[in-house]
Amino acid sequence: LAAAASSSSVNGFGFSLFRLLNEDQPDRDVAVSPLSLKACLDLVASGATKDSACEQEMLAVLGNIQPAPRENAMDTATSAWVRSDIRSEYLKSAEENYGAKVLRLD
Repeated sequence: LAAAASSSSVNGFGFSLFRLLNEDQPDRDVAVSPLSLKACLDLVASGATKDSACEQEMLAVLGNIQPAPRENAMDTATSAWVRSDIRSEYLKSAEENYGAKVLRLD
């Protein structure tokens, strides 16, 4: 059931994004990976302060904020490139919930 909800969220996000990109340049080909973009934005959104305006805006765009189920048939490479002033709770969540390799920029 969780996989179906996640799939539905990715599909909705992907179709919305495709429509927006296609409206800007209707005569050009558009190729995007909704799964990759959604996974990236979910990782970013997971760092938003709970119940903040930022979190609400991300939810409005993404539909939900959740890591992809670990039992997926496809492996993805995820990393978070962060500055030293990022909260340690976010770094731990990025590693544990999203399987992201956290790399510091400084």
